[in-house]
Formats: sequence, C-alpha cells, structure tokens
Amino acid sequence: MPLIKNDCLKDKAISSGVSREIKKKHPDSKITVLCSLINKELIEKNKNKKMTKIVLISLYDTASIGPRILHKVLDEKGYEVHSIFFKSGNLTNVTKKEVKLLLDKINEIKPQLIGISLRSRCFKIATRLTKDIRKEIDTKIIWGGVHPTIKPMDCLKFADMICIGEGEEALVNLADLIDKKKSIENVKNIWIKFGKKIIKNDLAHLEEDLDKIPFPDFSDSNKYYVEDNKCSCENIFPDHQIVYTIMTTRGCPFSCSFCNGGSLREIYHGKGRYLRRRSVENVIEELVLAKKSWPSIKKVYFIDDVFSYDLEWIKKFNPLYKRHIGLPFYCYVHPVYVKDETIKVLKDMALYEVNIGIQSGSEKLRKEIYHRPESNEQIVNSIKILNKYKIRAVCDLILGNPYETESDKKENLNLLVKLPKPIILLTYNLLFFPNKLTEMALEDGLISEKDLEENKERVYHRWDDKFLQNFSNTDLLWNGLYYLASKGYPDWLIKWCYKSMKKNPAILVSLVKGIERKNLLISSVPKIMGYVKRKQFKLLFAKLKRNLRLTSLR
Repeated sequence: MPLIKNDCLKDKAISSGVSREIKKKHPDSKITVLCSLINKELIEKNKNKKMTKIVLISLYDTASIGPRILHKVLDEKGYEVHSIFFKSGNLTNVTKKEVKLLLDKINEIKPQLIGISLRSRCFKIATRLTKDIRKEIDTKIIWGGVHPTIKPMDCLKFADMICIGEGEEALVNLADLIDKKKSIENVKNIWIKFGKKIIKNDLAHLEEDLDKIPFPDFSDSNKYYVEDNKCSCENIFPDHQIVYTIMTTRGCPFSCSFCNGGSLREIYHGKGRYLRRRSVENVIEELVLAKKSWPSIKKVYFIDDVFSYDLEWIKKFNPLYKRHIGLPFYCYVHPVYVKDETIKVLKDMALYEVNIGIQSGSEKLRKEIYHRPESNEQIVNSIKILNKYKIRAVCDLILGNPYETESDKKENLNLLVKLPKPIILLTYNLLFFPNKLTEMALEDGLISEKDLEENKERVYHRWDDKFLQNFSNTDLLWNGLYYLASKGYPDWLIKWCYKSMKKNPAILVSLVKGIERKNLLISSVPKIMGYVKRKQFKLLFAKLKRNLRLTSLR
C-alpha cells in the first residue's frame, strides 16, 4: 500500500524536499510526519488563497511561454488557476469529443473567469470554443494575445473582455476585483463589453524591468492536455525536457511589414521602451533551474526575434552561460546583426544553428514592401560568417507575395545561387494577418476581405507545403528551382530545368519531393536513436503519431 494515496500531495512533498527531511529526522514514522509537514505547508499557502478560480486556455502548443507565465503570476497571487492546452496547436481536425472534454473539465473546475490566449490563426477556433463554453457555463470570458491586441473590436464581438498588450499586471488586477466582488470597469489594458456599451481602458506603460516577471510554469500541476480525444494531466509532448525554450527579450529591433511587430510598436508608442531585455543573471537563473528540474535537457532554444542585436549583453552572458549551462543552443538572427565578433562570441558559447531571414532576393521588394533594411551583400556576408564558424544557417524565404514579379523571382534564384553552402531553406507561403503589409495589399486591391477570412481557416501550419496542388505551375516551377539552388546544384542544371519544365513542372516537383523524403529519413535516424537511448519511448511514439497525422493533412 502506498504511503500517500493522493499523488498530487505526494509529488508536492517530494518536490519541496519533504522526503529528504523525513529520512533524516523521522525514519520510523514516515506517514505521520509526512502528512503533518504537507498539512503545515498547505495551511501556510492557503493564508493568501483567493476564492476566485481561473481557467486559462492555450491554443498554441504545450510550450506556450506567455500562458505559462500568466499561470505562474496568478498562482503566486494565491489564485486557484488551471491551464488547459488544447490540441497542441493542431487545430485543423478538432473533434466533438475533444470539445466536450474541454467543456467537461471547465464544468468540473467551475471558474469565475476564463482566459483564452490566441494568435490570428486561432481566431476561428477561439470563436467556436467561446460559443460552446457559453452554452455550458455562465462566467466571464477574456481573450488575450497578439490578435486581440491588434484587432480588439473584432474580438469583442465574441469575448466579454479583451486584454490589450502585456497581461501579467492587468489579469491580476482584474482577478482581484472579481475576487472582492468590486466593479471591473477600470482596469488598464482591459476593454469590457456591457451589452452594446464598450469600455476602452487606457493602455498601461510597458514593464521595463523584465526581471520582475516570473519564469514560465512548466510543471504539470493544475495543467490539462486535450489531444487525440483524450484529456490528460500529463504533457504528452514535454519538449521542454529535451529542448528548453526561453525568451530573453520583449519587442524587436525591426518593424517588418509582414510581421505584427510594427503594429505592436505603434500601439505602444509613448508607453515606454518597446525593445527590452532581461538581465544576464535572470536568464541564467531560469536556465539553471530548468537544468536542475529536467536533467534530460540537451539543447536550449532562444526564441527572441533577434537574439544577436546587443553585443555587450552577449559578452556578459558568455562566461556565465559557459560556466553554468554549457548546452548547445539555437537562436534567431538578422543579417544586420551578424557580425564576425558577435558570432565568434556566440560560437564560443556553443551556438550550433541559427534561423536567418532572407525573405526575398529582391532588395527593392525587401525595402519597399517588407520594410527590411539589409542589402544582398549583407545577406551573403552573413552566411559567410556563419559558415566560417561552422554554424548551420536555416534561411527563410517568403512565397506567394502578390507584389512579387517574375524579375523578383529571378533575383530570389540568383541570391540563393550566390549564398555560400550549406544552408537549409525554409519557404513560407505568405498569409495576410493584421499588419502593415495586409493594409497595403487591401488598399492596392491585391487581396480582399474574403482572402483574410480564408487565412483565418488555415490554423495550423506556420508555412504551407510549397508543393501543394493548388499552386500554379509557375509557382511550382520556381519553388522547385529555389530548392535546387539552396542545395548547391550546378547552374547548368537549374537553367535546364527552368527552360524545359516551364509548362509542366511535375517532374521537377517529384524529384524535389523524393530528395526531401530521403533527407528527412536520414536526418530522423539520429533523433529517433536519441529518444531510444534516453528510453523516452512514450514521447517518441507520440511524436511519430503526430507527424504522421500532420503529413496526412497536407
């Protein structure tokens, strides 16, 4: 018979060091002492316990940093907060059973406030879930995230409230008023709908000291995962236990038109510094804690928009990272900030791969349409520097831009041919979400409101398969040529394919798909062996199942 029947209490006792204390001081009275220690801890914590229960629903993936930070903030303030991760971001095949599982869990908790975190591509499913929740439970629903921040009025058609911008302080202030049964009309960053009346509260200043914000809560305590027609209390995709995802900044040095950064920068104009960074010590503290919590972590993934922009910060970060962390890491860089000295310092810290945006080979299109300042010479030089230090370069290229001409596509090809090899090319099909580029394309008549609605239906893939059958023959041809150029195939072969396969690029597409499948198989073998070596069979099978499902959806 187990010492403690309640697994949650048992985990709590172990995590707080209770088991060690028992072994040292009370070897003969384990049950009595363990229970008394747990009760003492719970009584102490319950002194500041609030009555309001809160449910947070995340529609991204199980590594969602924002929602996990909000969970931690509310928990530290004494609220009973529960987080539900719905579908791990795979929202193209939501079943009725999965929706019912979500509703059943909410009914079981009976919260006084429900928060839904969403990006633009999650708009449709957030709308559906909000309507379904209303049928089951009478409680306030607040939406937050990038899309509600940029398109608040669209979201207030469905939600009772929206949170504009950063939500840590705003959500706590709102919860405090609900808990005290006071008026919630005057909370900065919160817009509220009362019938036909909408209260638009002022935007609070940005939090400049990011060290005040707690680390994301990656524990499974009060977390639920709805996936594959099941609701589990255990994260079936605990990627953070292998590759730990972390963000050191908020904001971006640039305002690319196809991104939401420019819109957010405008919204926050006059409200403090838009680009901010945590202290070196604070970042190291989070990573040390992560390594201690999950010794299985093999790599670190910095998801800052541009990790390499501040050389002085990186120089200070270098010795502490090497001393306390020492793991290989991956980050995003920008050609403007790929300098020899910067990359040398990052390589010394174990940088092994970067994602770098090319977006287009046409300087004119990049500057006039994408609002990006870099030259082709800077892009080529960036790859040279990365190759010099043997750092793998994953390069982004945007497809399907209505502003792009045949001449621009030739410039894409020419730049890819010039880039030092090896590189890995990722091609993204341009989707129009709330940003400067969308406004421009609408004004110029290149897209319609109907196109924007169709974008909202494409809720899963960050980029679409570049060889989908609904692409035109011209697009299929160019996409195949880009692939050959990125792999370093000879110019004569690329020119021959361009001339001979203009009318029917099917052969080229088949060739490229075959090469990609072979490369995928080869690259998958060491990853699979890694899971086997670590005896993570459950996670391996879950990932294989997910990948097979996603492949079938394409």
